[in-house]
Amino acid sequence: MLRRHRAEKAEIGIALVSDGIMARLHRRHLGKRGPTDVLAFDLAAGHEQGGGVEGEIVISVETANREAALRGHSTLSEVTLYAVHGLLHLMGYNDHGRIEAAKMHGMEDDILREVGLVPAYGNGEGPRPRGRRPSPPRRIRVKR
Repeated sequence: MLRRHRAEKAEIGIALVSDGIMARLHRRHLGKRGPTDVLAFDLAAGHEQGGGVEGEIVISVETANREAALRGHSTLSEVTLYAVHGLLHLMGYNDHGRIEAAKMHGMEDDILREVGLVPAYGNGEGPRPRGRRPSPPRRIRVKR
């Protein structure tokens, strides 16, 4: 995935947390109440093409458990989706508008297929039904 997007190197941490911890982070960094599924904290100095990726991806395991049950697949598959989503945010992609979200979801599906998982957003039969997400994930730039 990193090679495909011309990232020379990556240093990424992944934290698996409860909904309670996620809600505190969501409130502190985005001013929003309640948990979300994934937050991506960008720790890199810049995003020049071919540069490195540095960041922290925080995933709510409780949210992943709920969503996986609603979608009929494993929590591991859901956590993998969140990790891919967070990594794409760290690489500069966003899903704020419909076009951007569709592009990002397509990339997520491609990556999930590459690692042997079922796509999250479509498999040729249209998008799969999804559970309600508390709020959309966002990339957060952290000042050093």
